[in-house]
Amino acid sequence: MTRIPRYHVLADGLRSEIRSGRYPVGAQLPTELEICRTEGVSRHTARDALRILIDEGLVERRQGAGTKVIAAQRPAAFIQPLGGPQELMQYARDARLEISATMRRPLDAWESAWLETAGEEPWAVADGLRRRAGGEMLARTRLFIPARFAEIAGEIGASPGAVQELIERRWGVRPARIAQQITAQVLDEESARSLHVKPGTAALRTLRRYLDEQNRVIVASDSLHPADRFAYEMTYHRDGG
Repeated sequence: MTRIPRYHVLADGLRSEIRSGRYPVGAQLPTELEICRTEGVSRHTARDALRILIDEGLVERRQGAGTKVIAAQRPAAFIQPLGGPQELMQYARDARLEISATMRRPLDAWESAWLETAGEEPWAVADGLRRRAGGEMLARTRLFIPARFAEIAGEIGASPGAVQELIERRWGVRPARIAQQITAQVLDEESARSLHVKPGTAALRTLRRYLDEQNRVIVASDSLHPADRFAYEMTYHRDGG
């Protein structure tokens, strides 16, 4: 059985006290030092617990002003219309990507098979987190950019728009087809920690490839979304007749 980290237990308790009204909207939460003293935890544990509540949109921290409750319930899940290219582009605009690491390396066997390439030329691989406008983390994302466009990697996150839009502006190459696969899985400890959720949390994994007219990958992404933060939505219309 996976052991739940202490900071998650602490965050659960503080969240419950916010929902119960012990700490109503506008109230101040105890300071890190007060939490350490009353709960018998380290300052690092207290800080991680508060960070979860910040990412959930329940509290905010300001230098010199402490931690204030701003909502009794976390925002509703981010709804992504399961439509065409414009909807996918809009997600990239609404959920900004913060890059934590970028490297150039050869693809492993699984990546080569998924991206349908046998070449050994290094690709640009960028890891990051997507956040909604309010600051809540939505996904852990890994981007794959082929060598011919790899120089764009340093601009990801710094320039507005989706990566494929940056590539189109620079080289005039635009997607002719988008292939997407959606699966369900649970988060391992590393992914869960980066997203500030418990290990074993249910998640949606989206594998997406943007392909040109020659069916070559322009850019691809591998994203993990905690299930309670993200949902796909599709509307069907009945044909008349």
